[in-house]
This record gives sequence, structure tokens and C-alpha cells, in this order.
Amino acid sequence: MVIGVLTFKRISSGGGIQFRGRTRRYREIGEAAQLDEQLRRRRFDQSMPYKSGGRARDDRERGSLWIPQIGATLSGTSVSGIGTTIFVKEFGICFDAGRYHEGVEGARVYAITHGHSDHIGALHHILRVRGQNRAGSPTPTVVMPNCYKTNWMNLLKESTLLDAGPHGTPVELKQICSVHPIPYEEESDVNVPLAKGLRMKSLPMDHRVPTCAYVLMGSRRTVLEQYRNLPNKEIRRLVKAGEHVIEVTEEPVLGFTGDTTIDGIMKHESLLRARVLIMECTFMCDRTWKKAADTKHIHLEQLGQNADAFENEVIVLMHTSERYKYREASMRVMDLETRFPQLRGRLLLWKNP
Repeated sequence: MVIGVLTFKRISSGGGIQFRGRTRRYREIGEAAQLDEQLRRRRFDQSMPYKSGGRARDDRERGSLWIPQIGATLSGTSVSGIGTTIFVKEFGICFDAGRYHEGVEGARVYAITHGHSDHIGALHHILRVRGQNRAGSPTPTVVMPNCYKTNWMNLLKESTLLDAGPHGTPVELKQICSVHPIPYEEESDVNVPLAKGLRMKSLPMDHRVPTCAYVLMGSRRTVLEQYRNLPNKEIRRLVKAGEHVIEVTEEPVLGFTGDTTIDGIMKHESLLRARVLIMECTFMCDRTWKKAADTKHIHLEQLGQNADAFENEVIVLMHTSERYKYREASMRVMDLETRFPQLRGRLLLWKNP
């Protein structure tokens, strides 16, 4: 639907009307005026945070986002139905592998949430690039729900045969990667090598096919409450003297939901408490509520409806439908923050390179 914004100018000589117009395209007539007014007031080219005052910043040309809260850079791409690949370089892990992105072959662990091709379809290619560019490096580990292991291993085997050609010798699968299957029906610990002493847990999610979310857990050292008012010098003296002054607790550092409904997130406290949560947010406009329910995805408004439950310092919204241009999606996220102040300053919309 096309809506014209017209300005009129009366021509004195002929008494007729001359008009000049501009048009903007919107999918819903009822939203046009509101969206246009917000667009005039906001500069959406600068809507992503930048390097200033310790806030997150993005490198648009390379598709990366620095998150100071966890001291890590997210890079990759994420479009619903097209491909999702999010690489956390400092932690050595790549979540999903639906599309190749520069640098993702450097991951030590590939954590696959489910078997849809936009989340796993590029994994065999990424591993092939790794074999070419990083010969001699340790064999990476692929984590995936156990129900997908056999089919994906068959796909990987066929891809090696294609690479070798009719007269070549295919690479042995054990030289490409090791596969770590996990149960998708229940929460489980995932014993894989991660940087910075992190450990990973998998969580069952609610989607059309078996899906797992992942949470990276880290240790946090805090001073016991009875010693918190003491000066640092005194605390150090007590520690050297062997006093029990510091307690070590485990906390969720980074969560990645994969595809899910909002109920899938709400039943896992570790996702709601993670310092940084990377969550899918596929649909945003009023006419897609049924689509979100039928396909078991999240609608942006559901984030607002459950705003009080999210304790995360940063929530990165990814997996947005390609029906939304970045400017329109940014506008909708900003509008949500206006209506739900408890989310203000915590939402980041993923921007693809």
C-alpha cells in the first residue's frame, strides 16, 4: 500500500492547483502516520550504541557488536529463514551456523540449537573453510541435540565426497570435528572446552522441532556481607591471614535462546538472569501475532508484556523477519522502550553487515 504525503501550491495565474508529493511505503495503513512521525524525530542511523562511556558499540561494515558487560565481541548475521550465525570470539564459541561469516571458522565450539537449515545449513562449509585456513589447529567440537546427529553426520560425509570428487580421497570425519550430542528434553551440563573458565548448560526450548538454548556460566567472587564495609587494605590482610572473606558463586553470563516462544524463555531463570541475553524476536507488527503463534516464534510485544521478568543487563534482539527493514525495526524497538521504561537502555537490535 502506498501513502502519499502531498503539499499543495495554488498557481495564481491559472487558479488551478499544482501539487508536489513524496511517497513512503508501509505494510499497514493504520501505522503509517505514527511511524512517519517517529521517523522524523529519531535519527535511526545512530540508533545502535557506539563506543562511548562503556556502552556497546557496533562495527557496521564487519557485522560485529562489542558488549563491555561481558568483555566480548559478537559477530555474525541473523535473519529469520535466511541464516543465523553468532560468533563470540573471546569465548571461542559460535552459536548456530546457518550462514558463513568472516572469522567464524576460528571457533573452538559450535553450539547448534536445532536442525532447521537457517541454523545448521552452513556448518559443513564453515568446517571446510576451517580445514583450509587453520590446518594443524585443534579439532573443533560440535554440540547439537542428539536427534540431529546421525542426519547431520550423513550430510557432512556427503559433503566430503563432493569435495574430493570422483577420484579423490575424502577427509576422514574425525579429522573435521567431534560431535557432542546432548538431550533436548531436559536441562544438561555440556562438557566442552571454553575460554575464561566458562562452562555451558543446554536448556530445552519450545519450538516446532526439538530445540535447545545455551547458557554460559561463569564464576563471580564477592566479599561476604559482614566484611563489605571494611577498607580494601583490611580485606586483603584478612585474606592473607586465611580468613574466609570471599565467596565464589556461579552466575549466568551469556544466554542464547535459538528459536522459541516466549514461554520457552520464561521457564528458565538462567536465561532471564544472564548478564547478556541473545534472544530471537522474529515478528514485530500487529498483523503477525497469528504467524508468531503458528510458527512458534516470539513477537516483540511479548517482551514488553513480560518486561519485569527480564533481569538482563543487555538484551540483543536477533532473528528478525526480513519483512522489516532495519530502520522500521529500530523504530518499533524504541517505541517499546518508551512504553516499558524498565527495558529502556537495555535493548539492542542486531544489525546485519
